Amino acid sequence: MWQTGPSHVDVDLYQAVMYMPGFSEESMIVDFSHLWDNMSQDMAFVDMVDNHRVLWLSTFLAKNYYL
Repeated sequence: MWQTGPSHVDVDLYQAVMYMPGFSEESMIVDFSHLWDNMSQDMAFVDMVDNHRVLWLSTFLAKNYYL
């Protein structure tokens, strides 16, 4: 039987994603969902300064055809 430990959920992730200027609400939800599912990227994203978050979001969305 598999046992799972507590998962990391960064309480700042939602605000870190959803309040970035220049992105549609739909694209921010896509970003949030991806980061929620990818814990290591979640933690790194929350720790970034805003201009690096904008770069990350733009790159992620371009790679995934959302822009």
